[in-house]
Amino acid sequence: MIRRTRNLIRKIRAMGRFLRFHVIHMRSRQTIEAWQEEVLEVLVPYLAANVPLYRELLGASAVNPAHIVHLGDLALLPVTSKRTFLGRFVEEYTDRRVPLRGRWVETSGTSGTPFIPLRRPQVNMLWYGDSLYYRFLAWERPWRFRANWVRVAHIRALPRNRKNHFVVSIHDFLNDREAAVQRLSDFKPDVIESHASILYELAHAVESLRIPLHPKYVVSGSEQLLPAARLLIEKTLQCEVYDRYGLEEFGTVGTECAAHDGFHVNVESFIVEIVDETGVPLPEGSYGRVLITDLFNNQMPFVRYETGDYGRISWAPCQCGLHAQRLWVEGRHSASIAVGGKRYHHFEFGVALDSFMSQFLHYQIAKCGENEIVVRIVPGPAFSQETITAIGERVSALVGSVVTVKIECVSLISRVPRGKSRIVVDETASTG
Repeated sequence: MIRRTRNLIRKIRAMGRFLRFHVIHMRSRQTIEAWQEEVLEVLVPYLAANVPLYRELLGASAVNPAHIVHLGDLALLPVTSKRTFLGRFVEEYTDRRVPLRGRWVETSGTSGTPFIPLRRPQVNMLWYGDSLYYRFLAWERPWRFRANWVRVAHIRALPRNRKNHFVVSIHDFLNDREAAVQRLSDFKPDVIESHASILYELAHAVESLRIPLHPKYVVSGSEQLLPAARLLIEKTLQCEVYDRYGLEEFGTVGTECAAHDGFHVNVESFIVEIVDETGVPLPEGSYGRVLITDLFNNQMPFVRYETGDYGRISWAPCQCGLHAQRLWVEGRHSASIAVGGKRYHHFEFGVALDSFMSQFLHYQIAKCGENEIVVRIVPGPAFSQETITAIGERVSALVGSVVTVKIECVSLISRVPRGKSRIVVDETASTG
């Protein structure tokens, strides 16, 4: 009887913690920041005591863990990245006093360096995981903590075994679109999830095959979702498209709301900073490097982790009514190529092409020679010959007259094994 009572009390407490976790992002900025500081004040001393790598980093920076109590104190800590972990023993960057219960995941390597982080175990717990991955559904029905009331279809590289979920592998989809679309149609999903480039190919397949497929929601992730691709998906599948921002190291970091104006950060789980090249925080609204601190991965911690992305954040009110800060991501600043004697980052090409984004579905910048760039474009409905000329002029103005710029219209962009596409690629490195 005593044991049952204790178990019941433990479950009630766990439920209380989850309910607080689930609703924090719907509260005021003051409440959100108080929650983050409450977790941070415990997290940093814990890491200093139990994770050798962070004990080393804090010692080298002469930081007293007990002094990290406010969000502004984060700037005292060193910036980390995948380079911080690569080449080290697992025992150095994990808390080995307890069994490692998270899931090891491999990043796609689209930024150039594959990495195998240990994702926090909460991501794989149904209530916690659904609260993060399907937050747009929680906004519609806040009392629903799990997404077991919807049928979810995935087009992904890896399987997912779960009730009400259905998976078509990217390999199967790309090799037999008709069979894959028919299987999805038979499943009648409420939600379809995949990479942005896979989703617009799905829309093309549905349009040409005339197989009925009308989910209520489509969720895009892992790649940049261009405006023309969003419109094509919405029109063809007659659904609402939600874009999601995340990394393999963290899972879902932020999701669009119904206003579709930036990603609302999962603030109960992550602290997002925008910093300059030296790691100094920038004023709200400024563009800079995106750093993320995971508040709940005690087993392989990520504190002030360099994502390789470039963006801005704001606490400005959103028309949806949520108070959680919003993040706008510009792209992988770590993806770069050297051509014509200079190095260019992906976001520089993004700026050059920004005014044309509504006219194509996907693009890739490829270095094909020491002084040669090919811009591959998957055209959208509004694309024209004038666009080709204008893109050539804009990219040439960026890289200079010494570099030859060619524009190629293609139907597909090549993919890495996990199904994602590289925006910037050096093809001379693989051929020579």
